[in-house]
Amino acid sequence: MLSHHGLFREGGWIVCGQIATVLGSLVLVRILTEYLPPAVYGELALAMTGATLVNQVFLGGLANGIARYFSIARERGEVHSYFRAVRTLTEYAVLAVGAVALVVLLVSRSAELNLSFSLLGTVALFAVLSGVNSLLGGIQNAARQRAVVALHTGGDAWLKIALCALLLTFLPALPAVVLGGYVLSSLFVTTSQYYFLSRLRAREASRSSSADGGGEVSHWKREILRYSWPFSVWGIFTWAQFASDRWALATFATEDEVGYFAVLYQIGYYPISLLLTMCSSFLAPILYERSGDASEKERVRHSDSLAHQVILLTVGITLAGVLLTGFFHRELFSFVVAEEFLVVSSYLPWFVLGGGVVAIGQFRALQLLSRLQSRKMMSAKVVTACIGVTLNFVGAAYFGIGGVLVALVLTALIFASWMHLLFHVE
Repeated sequence: MLSHHGLFREGGWIVCGQIATVLGSLVLVRILTEYLPPAVYGELALAMTGATLVNQVFLGGLANGIARYFSIARERGEVHSYFRAVRTLTEYAVLAVGAVALVVLLVSRSAELNLSFSLLGTVALFAVLSGVNSLLGGIQNAARQRAVVALHTGGDAWLKIALCALLLTFLPALPAVVLGGYVLSSLFVTTSQYYFLSRLRAREASRSSSADGGGEVSHWKREILRYSWPFSVWGIFTWAQFASDRWALATFATEDEVGYFAVLYQIGYYPISLLLTMCSSFLAPILYERSGDASEKERVRHSDSLAHQVILLTVGITLAGVLLTGFFHRELFSFVVAEEFLVVSSYLPWFVLGGGVVAIGQFRALQLLSRLQSRKMMSAKVVTACIGVTLNFVGAAYFGIGGVLVALVLTALIFASWMHLLFHVE
C-alpha cells in the first residue's frame, strides 16, 4: 500500500491531467464552433457516434477486463503471460474493427448510400487509435503510473486543438477534416503510450514468476474475456442510448438542433462527467488492489468504505455545478462557444445534473466491478439503455431538444438508482 504522501502525489497527477483535458475540451469546442456552423457541427456529432460504437463494442469492453486483471496478474507474479494475452486480444479486436469497417464500406457502395469514403475512413481510424490509446492508458492507470496517464490524457486534448486549428485554417470546414486532426493526435499519443508501456512491461516481466508464459497465456485470455464480454454486449445498448439523442434530433428536428445539443453535451455533461471520472481513475486501481480477487470479505469491506466517501463527494460536486451553471449559464456559454450557439444556454444546468447523476451510478458500478461482478449489471445496463433510446425518440418527436434533455436526466436517474439497488442486493 502507498503512503499518504504517495496517494497525494498520485492524486495530484490525476488532477493535473484531467484539468488539462477539461480545459482542452472546452477550448476545442470554442475553436470548432468558430469554424463550423451548427449544422456542420451536428454532422460531426453524428459521425462521432460511429467511433463510439466501435469503442463500446470492441476495444472498450476489452479495455475494462485488461485493466481489472492487471493487479491480479501482478499479485500472482504472472505479468509476462498477462501481457502476451493482452497483445493477442488487442490484435483480434483491431482486426474485427477493420472487418466491420470494410463491410460497412462495401454495403454503402452496393446500396448507393451517400456515405463519404473519407469520413468513413477517418471515423474508423480514429476509433481504432483512440480505443487502443484508452486500452494502453488503462493498463498504465492500473499500474498506478499516474504521471504517464496525465501526460497523455492532457496532451491528447491540446494536440487535437493545435492540429484541428491548423487543418481548418487551410482546408474546408468539414467533419472529415476535424476527424483527420483527431486521427493525427491519437496516432502520436498512442505511439508514445506504446513506448511507455514497453518500459512498464519490461520492469514487470523481470519480476514475473512465469518468464516463459507457458499455458498461462490462454488462462489470462479466458479470464479477461470472461470479465469483458458483458461490457461489449451492453456496450451495443449503451451506444444506442448515447447516439439516439443525436439521431432522434436529426430525424425529427434539424441538424442545427443536433449541433446545439452536441455543444450543450460537451460543455455541460462532458466536463462534470470527466471531472468525476478523474476520481474514478484514481479510485479504480486502489479499489481493485484492496479487494484483490474479492475472495476476502474484509478486503472488500475496506474497498467499499473508500467508495462510499467518494460518492458523497460526487453528490456535493454535482449540486455545486448545477447551482453555478444555473446562475451563470449565459456568461459561461458566451466564453466557451460562438455567439450563434447562445440561444440554448439555459439548458446547461440540466446537462450538468445528468452528467453528475450518471457519475454517481458509475461509482456504484465500480464497486460491483471491484467484486468481479460485471455480469450482475447486464440487465440494468441493457434495460436502462432501451428506456433511454425510447425516451430520446419520444422526446425529440414531441418536444425537440427540450424533450431529449428530459430523457437524458430521467435515464441518468434510472441508471443510478438501479446500480444502487444492485450494490445492496447480494
